[in-house]
Amino acid sequence: MVILGLDAALARASAALWRDGAVVTERRRDAQRGQPAVLPALAAEVLEAAGHPVPDVVAVAIGPGGFTGLRAAIALAEGFALGWGVPLLGVTTGEALAAALTEAELEGREAWSVTTAGRGGLVLERPGEAPVLVEEARLPMPAGPVVLVGDAAPVAAARLLARGRGRGCPARGCRWRVSWRLRLPGGARRGCRTAWRRRSMRNRST
Repeated sequence: MVILGLDAALARASAALWRDGAVVTERRRDAQRGQPAVLPALAAEVLEAAGHPVPDVVAVAIGPGGFTGLRAAIALAEGFALGWGVPLLGVTTGEALAAALTEAELEGREAWSVTTAGRGGLVLERPGEAPVLVEEARLPMPAGPVVLVGDAAPVAAARLLARGRGRGCPARGCRWRVSWRLRLPGGARRGCRTAWRRRSMRNRST
């Protein structure tokens, strides 16, 4: 199976092509608020590098994230899916970030995605739950060990660890031990790595 993945939810725009579970080629670029111009070019580069295959599926990040980037990515993905007559699949930002973690990084922890929102808020996405907007000071305490991902992971980790120490619970040995991973594709580990867990958003066929 060949999957074309598009992501512009956070600060970077990225496109990647998978074939039978392995990444064939990928491109990414810093593009805060410039995703509508950048993402189509990245997708074209990915398809050209792979020999212009017709994917079996088009996958796209559907948020949480910035409005401009999400609108650009979803519109582009819909256009590709309609043109090729293939299914369109949506994956949330939290699902994509969690899917990029290795088994060693998870180590029995639950993955929480924490991304920035307007006016100093945060968007929290936990497994099996819809994303919710929360104030930094009102982040819920985890019931067990967690690993935080997303562009606001360092802020959330610092807040939870400080609150835990205030309750007499040191970070090491604490029942709800917190760690965080902040990723970007490639060498720099500072943002979001494109990874997809397949979940049906809409089937398009001609």
